[in-house]
Amino acid sequence: MMRTARLYLLLLLCALAWAAVAAERDDRRSLLLGVWTGSSMCTDVRPACRNEEALYRIMPSDDRDAPVRISMAKIVDGKEVVMGILPFRVDFVHRTLSSEFTRGSIHGIWSFAWTGTQLTGTLKLFPNGEVIRNVKLHKQ
Repeated sequence: MMRTARLYLLLLLCALAWAAVAAERDDRRSLLLGVWTGSSMCTDVRPACRNEEALYRIMPSDDRDAPVRISMAKIVDGKEVVMGILPFRVDFVHRTLSSEFTRGSIHGIWSFAWTGTQLTGTLKLFPNGEVIRNVKLHKQ
């Protein structure tokens, strides 16, 4: 009888600890959610690249490995043009986000770091890791 009670108590404590961790992750994730605007500037690596006014929408995701999705858009003639939506991994301790992707023959990685309401990052292409975009955003 005592063993059963101890087992139930242990299970209850584990469930409470898991709920607390999940709630803390959701609280930290909420700091990222929302609309971020700024600039997406090209480097000299790809001559066809054009600088853009950027509008990124960070949304929640149910994926444990990628708890947010980002709708990445540019503003053209005052209108939002979505370039794509990608899932992002988030390191809450180091305040970084990353998303590796392949589209056609393009293989790259978006990497961001945030502090408060500022989000900065790069787009690097593989296999050489060349930076082709530098992004600076602030939260609306």
